[in-house]
Amino acid sequence: MKFTTPSIITEMPTKQEYVEKYDKGLCADLAFKQAKKVHIRTCLAEAQNWKCCFCGVEMVEYPNQSNSATIEHVTPASKGGENSADNYAISCNRCNSNRGDLDWKIFMERKHEVIQKEKSKRQRDMEKRLEKWLKKAHKHASMNWQVNDIVQSFDDWIATLKLGKYKDQFMQMLHEDGVKMS
Repeated sequence: MKFTTPSIITEMPTKQEYVEKYDKGLCADLAFKQAKKVHIRTCLAEAQNWKCCFCGVEMVEYPNQSNSATIEHVTPASKGGENSADNYAISCNRCNSNRGDLDWKIFMERKHEVIQKEKSKRQRDMEKRLEKWLKKAHKHASMNWQVNDIVQSFDDWIATLKLGKYKDQFMQMLHEDGVKMS
């Protein structure tokens, strides 16, 4: 008994389609049930612009990926939630798996705490990198140095750093520490 279901179904499937395709019986029933789930998932995902209701990640229609679109029960079935459109949302596979049967409010509070811890660690890491760059900048500024023919000034040296989104913060730190820019 083998059947395939497309990963996106925009039109509500009919039982007759699957009976004609797989004959009558269990295979047609299973294929039809799966097609209805895919249709519901597709409609929910479209309504949410293919964004996870918890983390906002862009979801894909293909299964078994961390950002696969999955049907999420707002009130978990294990806690009396119904299998109805009123109790459905769409979430990524990762959030759906991590949530389990937690109340969505508790899940969001815990997710927020984890995000804050990650931000704090990233902030500390960024501050360490900026401190390291600042020490280098002071050293090179005081030496009145020249790296090569292209880099002629302290400003040019700053421009060669790979600071990305931290460049403005780095420049502010230099200014606050009294480093003169030419």
